[in-house]
Amino acid sequence: MFVSTMVMESGTLTLYKRACILDHVTEKYALLLNYSDTANMKRILFLLLISTTAVAASDDETAFTRAKQFNVWYLEQINADKYPITDGHKIDNYVTVSTLKKLRHAQDPKYSDSEFYDADFFTKSQYIADDWATSVKVITSDSDPVCLNVYVAYGVKYEHVVIDCMVKENGLWKIQSVAGIPDAVGNK
Repeated sequence: MFVSTMVMESGTLTLYKRACILDHVTEKYALLLNYSDTANMKRILFLLLISTTAVAASDDETAFTRAKQFNVWYLEQINADKYPITDGHKIDNYVTVSTLKKLRHAQDPKYSDSEFYDADFFTKSQYIADDWATSVKVITSDSDPVCLNVYVAYGVKYEHVVIDCMVKENGLWKIQSVAGIPDAVGNK
């Protein structure tokens, strides 16, 4: 966003401009630079290009943060003998509507035999170690045309790794699907 002001100084009218950008984390505008009408426009365009790259990077960081928050919360729920898919709706903040609809459908006793899963959908494991909730780390990411794949490791030695396929839904990064990495140390 550009903001312009005119100031009369020593009998000379000068046009001042400010370039601002919206910080998506704080939802506030941040001042990129002040310049007068004689400033070099190439410099301004270069700064705007860098700022859009920074915004894209911060958007990925938001996906990383959401993936970690979800995995810590989910593992804490499982360790407390709660099942987040059917117990309450806090999970709705982290998982897409379509994925939750399918998972809740699979929990219905009328359909559960035909759609049995051999491991937890979000951890891709039948066993959840006690230290997983306190040892969650986002280790890397990559993107494809479908989603931003966030690799999340569990355990003190980060021996179990899952891939959270993150998509934006109503402006929030949410999990659309999860894949396991069978060849990671300790994954079965």
